[in-house]
Parts: sequence; C-alpha cells; structure tokens
Amino acid sequence: MEEFNKLAQFGSLDDYIAKFEELKALLLLRNPTMPDSYFLENFIGGLSDAVKPIVRSFKHVSVSEAIEHARQQEESIQALKVPPD
Repeated sequence: MEEFNKLAQFGSLDDYIAKFEELKALLLLRNPTMPDSYFLENFIGGLSDAVKPIVRSFKHVSVSEAIEHARQQEESIQALKVPPD
C-alpha cells in the first residue's frame, strides 16, 4: 500500500497508468472492498503538475474517466510543444 500511495508520474503517462493499474490490482486482491474513490484520488494525486490541475477540475466518478482526461491534457501539452509547419 505504501508504494501505491507514493506513486507519481515522473515519466510518460502510459508508464504511470501501467504501474497504477498493476498496483491497484494487487491492492484489490488483498482488499476487494476498497472504494473506487480511493483509487480515483490517488490516480489524480500522482499525475504530473502539468496535467493534474486540469484533470482535477473535472468531477470524475471513475478512474477510467480521469485517465481519458489525462490523456487529452497530455496530448494538448505535446501539441503546444510542436512547432507549426
């Protein structure tokens, strides 16, 4: 549980999501009654500083919704970094 609570995005969003899902599955094996709100809050809390505020501004009800918004925000950030043709 400690590793899960300290999980943060330092690299790619895909790497963060993969590690999050892996640790989430392990936690659910040990405690299948853990609420979705716990996982949602931890997912958003571990996002990078560039993505977290936008994702947090939406009132998500599931981790999958938060993941989708995080992907959209990350795409927007990447698009801003690409010089126009």
